[in-house]
Amino acid sequence: MKQAYKSIKCQKCGKEFYGYCNRKYCKECLVLVRRENALNSYYKHHKKAKERTLRYHKKFVLEKETNPEAYRKYRKKRNEYMKKYTWRIKMEVLKKYGGNSPRCACCGETEIKFLTIDHINNDGAKHRKEIKGKLYQWLYKNKYMPNRFQVLCANCNYAKQWYGQCPHKSKN
Repeated sequence: MKQAYKSIKCQKCGKEFYGYCNRKYCKECLVLVRRENALNSYYKHHKKAKERTLRYHKKFVLEKETNPEAYRKYRKKRNEYMKKYTWRIKMEVLKKYGGNSPRCACCGETEIKFLTIDHINNDGAKHRKEIKGKLYQWLYKNKYMPNRFQVLCANCNYAKQWYGQCPHKSKN
């Protein structure tokens, strides 16, 4: 069914305009009404977020003073979870860039505690400023880039950073 054009009175400003019969506002007022609705929606959600933050604050931060034992228990549990999560992410990234059993690309070190991710082009500082976060989490979430990252042990990575190349490379 086609809608007919007719002269309509704007519900906001009262000005007469010509348009579809189901329109309520003229073009100028329609922009204002949409802006108001967007702001109302933003403040409504902002208010909910603020309430969530206050609930968290009451539950955990104020509990620090009122019930320190429960707070310590919560923090200990949270720290243990974060250690496990961080270790799992690091392992996934090392396997992604260093093979199924990760090893240093320079000396062949396989001890996981010594292995790190290296920027091949020595652009690590610039890259960390761009991502503004943790490197391993960023690599975990983003696609595989073998021409930009490699696995090195801490010694080789440090030597590459400070001396330009690893001593293992200069011996060969």
